[in-house]
Amino acid sequence: MLFEIGKLYRYTCVWSTGLYHYPNEIGAFGKIREGEMFVILEQQNISTHEHFKVLTTKGEIGWITPGLIHIQPVDTNDV
Repeated sequence: MLFEIGKLYRYTCVWSTGLYHYPNEIGAFGKIREGEMFVILEQQNISTHEHFKVLTTKGEIGWITPGLIHIQPVDTNDV
């Protein structure tokens, strides 16, 4: 799946993913939970993992490293 900067996505995994200040940081400052939406601001590939800088609907900006199958595009007509 190809992800686009500036597009709206939804996290679909039942387990939350950490929200970090930096892509390789240890210790999350927040979480994104199942069903939460976010906009991808930047993407980095570090080692074998994709990292995404996101803006959440709560106004938080941070990095996530979710499994790629757990990010689904949102049709903005449904929001």
